[in-house]
Amino acid sequence: MKLLFAVLYGLSAQVLSFIAIQGSYKIQLLKDNLWIPVLMGIPTSYLIIKSVHYFIEYFNGQIYPSRILGFVLGIFVFSIMGWLMFGEKLSVKTLVCLGLCGVIMLVQMLWKTA
Repeated sequence: MKLLFAVLYGLSAQVLSFIAIQGSYKIQLLKDNLWIPVLMGIPTSYLIIKSVHYFIEYFNGQIYPSRILGFVLGIFVFSIMGWLMFGEKLSVKTLVCLGLCGVIMLVQMLWKTA
């Protein structure tokens, strides 16, 4: 359950972050009102903190896996959101990189260390 919460909080944070940062290139309201994306940083930060908290609990106090998994979640969200919002194509190179991210994620989640 901790891993599920960690991933859900992390995904939510990454989506908000993408909208706040890249959204101003597509959403006029964000472009015209800089304080909206700035204030979006508050709930985004909260979600990241909660995600890291659950990752650290899941990995018995280890902090390194939370950083790697947070990075991988960010790569997945960025790729999907870039495609959905901006119509950027997923090239073979990008798909290979996403596949490698998936392998990294599986290694972190399934390979338990002492």
